[in-house]
Amino acid sequence: MKILLAILINLLATYAVGQSRGYAGYIRIGMMSVPDAEKVLPQIVPGVSGFTQNFYGIGGELEFRSNKRVFDAEFMVLSHGPVNSGDSYAESFTGDVMFKAGYAVFNTRSVFIYPNAGIGLGGALVNTYQKAGGVKTQLHTIYLVQPAFDLGVNANVIVYRFKDDTPTGILPVGLRAGYRFAASSDNWHRITESETSRASYSTRGWYLSIALGMGYVSPNQTKRK
Repeated sequence: MKILLAILINLLATYAVGQSRGYAGYIRIGMMSVPDAEKVLPQIVPGVSGFTQNFYGIGGELEFRSNKRVFDAEFMVLSHGPVNSGDSYAESFTGDVMFKAGYAVFNTRSVFIYPNAGIGLGGALVNTYQKAGGVKTQLHTIYLVQPAFDLGVNANVIVYRFKDDTPTGILPVGLRAGYRFAASSDNWHRITESETSRASYSTRGWYLSIALGMGYVSPNQTKRK
């Protein structure tokens, strides 16, 4: 009984310490699975095959936390990599700019787990060109921008504190997972303003990324009953 009581007191103390304010900046490295990339891009770039659902890339995230509430702004750019049929090549990209809000379901001194929801813009871009002897010619770029909605689950772990007490600088590591929703659209644009394919496409799909950050935390000045 004494052992259980000691564990309970320790957990409550850790929970109370976890109530703080802070901010952090992250570098994000991750992947996203976009089903329409495999199904629709062959229609947009006829004659080129080999498209898959998978995109890999990098981005950034700014985070502000107040007790259990967390607000994020993120930017991601992910690449499919080049595919080709003979001398005809295509390179596809996807990305987003999102603003999110969440609320912690688990909050201790060093671990913060929270679901969130966000709104913003999702985008797709496709470069096509001919390549022979290492020289690219007939370069064309088409792009699509559409509203997007995001649902995610996130975890932050503080792996290093510059001081044991607050305020202090921190080095957090995070995990981001979720799903981006976006309606299909055929509103493609070509940078050269020439005619382009009107195939309907959506940037929706699952994503997963690791976040490496640096930040600052301070104790909450609001008294708790």
